[in-house]
Amino acid sequence: QLPSTLSGDGPLWNRFWSTPRESAEEERAVCDELGAVLAKVGARRMVIGHTIQERGMATRCGGGLHLIDVGVSGKYLGRPAAWACEEGVVTATYEDRVEVLDDGVEEEEGSSE
Repeated sequence: QLPSTLSGDGPLWNRFWSTPRESAEEERAVCDELGAVLAKVGARRMVIGHTIQERGMATRCGGGLHLIDVGVSGKYLGRPAAWACEEGVVTATYEDRVEVLDDGVEEEEGSSE
C-alpha cells in the first residue's frame, strides 16, 4: 500500500482544485474553500500543476488559483512555458507571447467589472 502522500487522494496526485465544476454553485464552493486555505496560510494565491491546461495557463477563483501545467514534456503537448511572479505581477511566458495572469492590483471588496 502506498503512503498517503503518494495515494490518488494525496497532495501529489489530487485534482480537487483543478477539476472543472459543472455549476456556478459548485465553483463557488471550491473558491470559498480555496479562500479559507489561503487565509489560513497567509497566501494570496495557490499555484498548481499536474493537470494539463491545453489552452495555456489559467486562473480560477478570481485569480486565487493558478493552473500552470501546460504539458511541457514532449510526451504530452511539448509546449515550453514559464510562470513568474515578480513584484506581484504574474505572467505566463510562451515561445511566442507573454500573458499577464494577474496585474498585482487587488480589487476592492464588492467591486465588479
